[in-house]
Amino acid sequence: MPSPIGHSFLSLSIGFLIENKYRINIKLIIFIIFLGILPDLDLFPILFMGIEKGGKFHQIYTHNFLFALFISLIISLLSKNKKYAILSFAIISSHILIDTLVTDFREPIGVPLFYPFWNRTFCLGLFPGINKGSLSELFSLSNLKAIGIELILFLPIFLIIVAMKRVNLKKLFFYDIFSSSKK
Repeated sequence: MPSPIGHSFLSLSIGFLIENKYRINIKLIIFIIFLGILPDLDLFPILFMGIEKGGKFHQIYTHNFLFALFISLIISLLSKNKKYAILSFAIISSHILIDTLVTDFREPIGVPLFYPFWNRTFCLGLFPGINKGSLSELFSLSNLKAIGIELILFLPIFLIIVAMKRVNLKKLFFYDIFSSSKK
């Protein structure tokens, strides 16, 4: 799986592409990043059960199109805005799809895109994945290399979309953060 950094930049790229530049604000950015890493919340059982037992939950229940659809429907009902449902589906689906591109060494190998209807997993193994077996693996040189590859791939895409949309990131971050604290 890519790191939260890779998922975040791809999610922001999709969010900025879909959303009107005048509606982009810090709250939307946080929402977009949350959606981008939401499928990886299935990693939390590892904290309590260890990698062997807890890792069995990863990439099953939250890494399929049914999960993306379910979350999108909830967001549509809560926001009463179809655009946020489309945004949610696109971002969560992008997370799931880019997880199929990386090398996977832990069971289940790959991502079950159509679970629970079809248990077949998909793994292309084009890029190195993030090792998450232990704390030392998490901060390893191979993970740093994987994050570097993600930045080379996803940061330019994000910056091109920002330039195309003419989003002023400096104004967005500094104005939104500092002006909201004065209210």
